[in-house]
Amino acid sequence: MNDGSFLNRVSLRQFILLIGQDSMVTIDEQKPPFIDHDILETLDDFIVAATDSNLSVEVIELYGK
Repeated sequence: MNDGSFLNRVSLRQFILLIGQDSMVTIDEQKPPFIDHDILETLDDFIVAATDSNLSVEVIELYGK
């Protein structure tokens, strides 16, 4: 996604469905000043479910950590 692009829950879920099994995904949350609760919840769900699809997920700066 481009910097400054608007992301909603539906488009994020559609994007997640395009990720193939055995992929490596990096979620970098360093730049956005605000991330909507719905987006964070969707990302949390994705991270939990990633092991079922044999996905490797690296998270940078989630919740300021």
